[in-house]
Amino acid sequence: MSGSNITYRPNSLSSLPSFLLRDKEGYPIWKFKMRNYLIHEDLWETIEGYPDGDTTPTLIKVRNDRKALSKICLALDGSAIIHARNAKSASEAWILLQNTCEDKGMGRRLSLERKLYRFSLADFSDIESYINADLCTAQELADIGKTII
Repeated sequence: MSGSNITYRPNSLSSLPSFLLRDKEGYPIWKFKMRNYLIHEDLWETIEGYPDGDTTPTLIKVRNDRKALSKICLALDGSAIIHARNAKSASEAWILLQNTCEDKGMGRRLSLERKLYRFSLADFSDIESYINADLCTAQELADIGKTII
Protein backbone atom coordinates (compact mmCIF):
# COMPACT_ATOMS: atom_id res chain seq x y z
CA MET A 1 0.00 0.00 0.00
CA SER A 2 1.36 3.44 -0.80
CA GLY A 3 0.18 7.01 -0.91
CA SER A 4 1.45 9.37 -3.53
CA ASN A 5 3.83 11.17 -1.21
CA ILE A 6 4.21 8.70 1.63
CA THR A 7 6.39 5.66 1.16
CA TYR A 8 5.71 2.45 3.05
CA ARG A 9 8.64 0.23 3.83
CA PRO A 10 8.68 -3.35 5.07
CA ASN A 11 8.68 -3.12 8.82
CA SER A 12 11.23 -5.60 10.12
CA LEU A 13 11.61 -3.70 13.39
CA SER A 14 8.22 -3.24 15.02
CA SER A 15 9.39 -0.19 16.98
CA LEU A 16 10.00 1.83 13.80
CA PRO A 17 7.22 3.43 11.75
CA SER A 18 6.58 1.78 8.40
CA PHE A 19 5.59 5.06 6.70
CA LEU A 20 7.88 7.82 5.48
CA LEU A 21 7.15 11.46 4.77
CA ARG A 22 8.82 12.39 1.49
CA ASP A 23 7.57 15.94 0.94
CA LYS A 24 4.92 18.39 2.11
CA GLU A 25 2.16 16.95 -0.06
CA GLY A 26 2.01 13.82 2.09
CA TYR A 27 2.14 15.74 5.38
CA PRO A 28 -1.55 15.63 6.42
CA ILE A 29 -1.66 11.82 6.33
CA TRP A 30 1.85 11.49 7.81
CA LYS A 31 0.92 13.85 10.66
CA PHE A 32 -2.19 11.80 11.48
CA LYS A 33 -0.26 8.52 11.42
CA MET A 34 2.74 9.85 13.34
CA ARG A 35 0.56 11.40 16.05
CA ASN A 36 -1.23 8.10 16.57
CA TYR A 37 2.04 6.19 16.43
CA LEU A 38 3.55 8.40 19.15
CA ILE A 39 0.38 8.05 21.23
CA HIS A 40 0.62 4.27 20.87
CA GLU A 41 4.27 4.38 21.96
CA ASP A 42 3.38 6.60 24.99
CA LEU A 43 5.54 9.41 23.59
CA TRP A 44 2.94 12.02 22.63
CA GLU A 45 3.58 14.03 25.81
CA THR A 46 6.99 14.94 24.40
CA ILE A 47 5.16 16.89 21.69
CA GLU A 48 2.08 18.15 23.51
CA GLY A 49 3.69 18.62 26.92
CA TYR A 50 3.28 16.74 30.14
CA PRO A 51 0.13 17.45 32.20
CA ASP A 52 0.31 19.66 35.28
CA GLY A 53 1.35 17.70 38.32
CA ASP A 54 3.08 15.01 36.26
CA THR A 55 5.63 13.11 38.34
CA THR A 56 7.60 11.49 35.54
CA PRO A 57 11.30 11.67 36.43
CA THR A 58 13.40 14.03 34.31
CA LEU A 59 15.61 11.17 33.12
CA ILE A 60 12.56 9.36 31.70
CA LYS A 61 11.29 12.56 30.05
CA VAL A 62 14.68 13.08 28.39
CA ARG A 63 14.81 9.45 27.26
CA ASN A 64 11.25 9.66 25.87
CA ASP A 65 12.07 12.87 24.05
CA ARG A 66 15.08 11.23 22.38
CA LYS A 67 12.96 8.24 21.39
CA ALA A 68 10.22 10.44 19.95
CA LEU A 69 12.73 12.61 18.06
CA SER A 70 14.42 9.55 16.57
CA LYS A 71 11.08 8.01 15.57
CA ILE A 72 10.02 11.24 13.88
CA CYS A 73 13.34 11.55 12.06
CA LEU A 74 13.34 7.89 11.01
CA ALA A 75 9.90 8.46 9.46
CA LEU A 76 11.27 11.14 7.11
CA ASP A 77 12.71 10.70 3.65
CA GLY A 78 13.63 12.83 0.68
CA SER A 79 13.22 16.57 1.03
CA ALA A 80 11.39 16.25 4.38
CA ILE A 81 14.62 15.32 6.18
CA ILE A 82 16.17 18.77 5.88
CA HIS A 83 13.39 20.40 7.87
CA ALA A 84 13.92 18.38 11.06
CA ARG A 85 17.60 17.57 10.69
CA ASN A 86 18.85 20.07 13.27
CA ALA A 87 16.02 19.72 15.79
CA LYS A 88 17.17 19.19 19.35
CA SER A 89 13.85 17.85 20.66
CA ALA A 90 10.83 15.97 19.40
CA SER A 91 8.64 19.02 19.93
CA GLU A 92 11.03 21.21 17.94
CA ALA A 93 11.06 18.70 15.06
CA TRP A 94 7.25 18.52 15.13
CA ILE A 95 6.90 22.32 15.02
CA LEU A 96 9.53 22.69 12.27
CA LEU A 97 7.73 20.13 10.10
CA GLN A 98 4.35 21.68 10.85
CA ASN A 99 5.54 25.19 10.00
CA THR A 100 7.13 23.96 6.77
CA CYS A 101 4.50 21.53 5.54
CA GLU A 102 1.16 22.69 6.88
CA ASP A 103 0.02 25.52 4.65
CA LYS A 104 -2.87 27.31 6.39
CA GLY A 105 -2.86 30.37 4.18
CA MET A 106 -5.75 31.85 2.24
CA GLY A 107 -4.38 30.49 -1.04
CA ARG A 108 -4.34 26.93 0.28
CA ARG A 109 -7.84 27.29 1.70
CA LEU A 110 -9.21 28.65 -1.57
CA SER A 111 -7.44 25.94 -3.54
CA LEU A 112 -9.01 23.22 -1.39
CA GLU A 113 -12.46 24.82 -1.51
CA ARG A 114 -12.24 25.12 -5.30
CA LYS A 115 -11.16 21.47 -5.52
CA LEU A 116 -14.04 20.40 -3.29
CA TYR A 117 -16.71 22.31 -5.18
CA ARG A 118 -15.45 21.18 -8.60
CA PHE A 119 -15.74 17.47 -7.84
CA SER A 120 -18.08 15.73 -10.24
CA LEU A 121 -19.20 12.13 -10.05
CA ALA A 122 -18.38 11.82 -13.76
CA ASP A 123 -14.68 12.30 -12.91
CA PHE A 124 -14.58 9.13 -10.79
CA SER A 125 -14.90 5.45 -11.59
CA ASP A 126 -17.46 4.84 -8.86
CA ILE A 127 -19.44 6.56 -6.11
CA GLU A 128 -17.11 5.31 -3.38
CA SER A 129 -14.08 7.01 -5.00
CA TYR A 130 -16.09 10.22 -5.36
CA ILE A 131 -17.19 10.20 -1.72
CA ASN A 132 -13.68 9.36 -0.49
CA ALA A 133 -12.15 12.24 -2.48
CA ASP A 134 -14.82 14.58 -1.18
CA LEU A 135 -14.32 13.52 2.45
CA CYS A 136 -10.53 13.66 2.14
CA THR A 137 -10.63 17.23 0.82
CA ALA A 138 -13.13 18.26 3.50
CA GLN A 139 -10.76 16.80 6.12
CA GLU A 140 -7.83 18.74 4.64
CA LEU A 141 -9.90 21.90 5.02
CA ALA A 142 -10.74 20.97 8.61
CA ASP A 143 -7.04 20.40 9.30
CA ILE A 144 -6.32 24.03 8.41
CA GLY A 145 -9.23 25.35 10.46
CA LYS A 146 -11.98 25.61 7.84
CA THR A 147 -14.88 23.26 8.49
CA ILE A 148 -17.40 22.50 5.78
CA ILE A 149 -20.99 22.06 6.89
